[in-house]
Amino acid sequence: MEDKQDLRNNPEVVKKMALLLSQGASMLDKTCPACGLPLFKTKKGDVVCPVHGKVYVVESEEEIKDIEIDETLKSVEYFVSIKIREKINKDELDDIIELLRIIESIERIMALRKEKNNKQNKNEERK
Repeated sequence: MEDKQDLRNNPEVVKKMALLLSQGASMLDKTCPACGLPLFKTKKGDVVCPVHGKVYVVESEEEIKDIEIDETLKSVEYFVSIKIREKINKDELDDIIELLRIIESIERIMALRKEKNNKQNKNEERK
């Protein structure tokens, strides 16, 4: 990996940063812990490094746990959806109902977690 100064002078990295800005991303006052380049917040709300892509900015152990839980749920949902596709291709439709129940449960959990986070954010904004 190039050092931080080389990355800032790398034309590809400069192009990526310019592209992020032209797409409406805003440059943050935080830097990537891996390369030291400025982080950007996209219109969708994702925080990205021009070299490493999406990153998570956390301020507490609780936030780390929440991210790990969310990523695990997404991984399980993805794994189950692949299994469903395999069952469909093999014409094993009986097993699909249980797999769909798993996906439904994951979606319910994710919706509840999102609702909880939204309530917490609103409470913090009021303070």
